[in-house]
Amino acid sequence: MSDCDMVEIPLIWHQFLPEAAKDHEIACKKHEAALRKHDDAARKHESELQTLGTQVADSNIDPRQRTKLDKKIKDLVAKSPKPPSKPTPRMQDAEVPLMLSLAGALKLLLGGSTTEEQRQRGACLLFAYLQDFKRIYGVDAMVPNHHYATHIPAQLEEYGTVYEIWAFLAERLNKTLKSTNQNNRRGGQQEVTMMREFDRHMQVRAIVDHVSNLAPDGTLAVDVSRTITQRFLHESREARGTVEATGTAGQDRERRVQDDACLSTLVGLGIQSARAFNLDIPLCNGVLDWYRQQQRNVPAGEQASLYHAHDRHAPSGATFLDPTARTLSYVVLNGRRITPKTSSGIVKVSLDGHPYLAGDVVQFFLHQQPGFSSPAIFAEMMWLVPQNIAQVANNPWHEL
Repeated sequence: MSDCDMVEIPLIWHQFLPEAAKDHEIACKKHEAALRKHDDAARKHESELQTLGTQVADSNIDPRQRTKLDKKIKDLVAKSPKPPSKPTPRMQDAEVPLMLSLAGALKLLLGGSTTEEQRQRGACLLFAYLQDFKRIYGVDAMVPNHHYATHIPAQLEEYGTVYEIWAFLAERLNKTLKSTNQNNRRGGQQEVTMMREFDRHMQVRAIVDHVSNLAPDGTLAVDVSRTITQRFLHESREARGTVEATGTAGQDRERRVQDDACLSTLVGLGIQSARAFNLDIPLCNGVLDWYRQQQRNVPAGEQASLYHAHDRHAPSGATFLDPTARTLSYVVLNGRRITPKTSSGIVKVSLDGHPYLAGDVVQFFLHQQPGFSSPAIFAEMMWLVPQNIAQVANNPWHEL
């Protein structure tokens, strides 16, 4: 659950809860009427059964007639009226702190790095969620996963963060390791063989990933190598039919999750656009400011002045900012794939002087500036503006 969802939940409940309560009240009245009809039908059904039972108990009844009555009783019992289900409210006021407790617990417990205070607070929120879930929905709505969740805080203390250990082999590598070719080997430490094969796979993967991200230098060899390796990473063979295409799409998603989780670098790049695009003036200003900030750490004698091409104050022999860049389809950061303009594009950002920012990624682009050894990756952001919701009654955030 993202930070945006946590903001929207109380607002949605505040706006639509009165309507849901009114709908539930109407449903309860309909249920009472349906229950009265059921009671009448049940009494009539019971009366018919008693009448048929009295006829069957008569000792003077014909055997053939008794058989017909027994069958009629059996059919009547099978068609006994069932009571109408009690309506459940579509929305409840207590669900807001319930979902916020779960969201807060997930945010604290599933982080890439956690402190002892965060783990304790996350465990308290998780247990509060489980207790409130039982109180609101009843014991019948609970499943074994609710019990398994109670062991998560202890597992984090013993084994480390979720990104390091939790369900790593069982869920992320299970299919990869299961498909390892063991040449009919039986006995011995098969896990060692599987991990060696997996290590070789990751080494090849790292080489292919490195070649796919080589900076274009205008040579045919580099362009061909990048094209081939990008096809290895991101394309599969054409499916033969609709069913196979659907299955292939699911397999591709699973493979992408595995590849992102097992990426050997902290940052992974998606496919670059075939054509470069021109940066608009605000983006050019931001990129130029970033390059100038990087040059502050360079010795004075090695600094190269960088200016806009339209800057009238640029001295003779100045280096100008390249106003073009190439977009990236996605970026993998710490095992998470961030795709612009999707749900994964809503991210939290930490900057100097701004410990907490949230925004929507509009686009990723790769910029290669002459004079710099490697290209720079930039993200164009649409920042989320904090909203004052103090006017909402029963503010659920005071405990989070």
